[in-house]
Amino acid sequence: MPEVAASIARLIVHRGDVLVSVQVGMLLTFGYGSNMCFGRMHLRVESLAFVAVGVLPAFRFVLNKLSKDGSAKGNITPAHGARVFGVVYSLDDADLEALNRSEGLGDGYILRDNLDVQNLDGDRWDQPVLVYVADPRYVVEDVWPYGWYKRHILDGARHHGLPAEYVDWVASHPEAVDPDRRRDAQERMFPCDRELTEGELAGIRATRRQSPDRLTDYSAPFRRLTASLTKNRTSPQSGRGN
Repeated sequence: MPEVAASIARLIVHRGDVLVSVQVGMLLTFGYGSNMCFGRMHLRVESLAFVAVGVLPAFRFVLNKLSKDGSAKGNITPAHGARVFGVVYSLDDADLEALNRSEGLGDGYILRDNLDVQNLDGDRWDQPVLVYVADPRYVVEDVWPYGWYKRHILDGARHHGLPAEYVDWVASHPEAVDPDRRRDAQERMFPCDRELTEGELAGIRATRRQSPDRLTDYSAPFRRLTASLTKNRTSPQSGRGN
């Protein structure tokens, strides 16, 4: 990981206040929330590599996107004077489909490529930086993130040296206990400062083969919302569908 990050960093040059693209055939994405946990992201997108700590002005980070597992996931919302901190990654353009799939594109998240993502010096890249934002229809109140999800955010934020007050705000946010104990154990295996070792990867795969140890089902609200949206899309009154 350090060697890859260093090699990519050397490819970045300045033209005024613009950072020239990393290299041809590479995309850029801004990871905030749990996407700052590199080990988890790299398992989903193998070509992923760290580029820089990023900042998105005039937005704030919130935890209000209803997930399939019934918990809250990260989102951003416009807010004057606020800033969202995160990580800019590069990836092969061939891996865009894998990134879209891992981010739930079309299943609760939408993709923005016109947001003003900068590095800590206020410089911008000369190509779009992809940012995944919650579909407004999936934004809810009074739903908390699971503890393991908060752990991804906190470990990633601390590893990348984000401001202490930013980390403290996340740490103080209420959290819920994941009723799926197997998932909770699996998610806590991910290192956020590096790729997984072969041993860690084997442990995660072994955990996935176990039967779920579920206390209760918290995903019903997501299923009801998805069913409602699907019905509206196919209803004759909506003007869409067959």
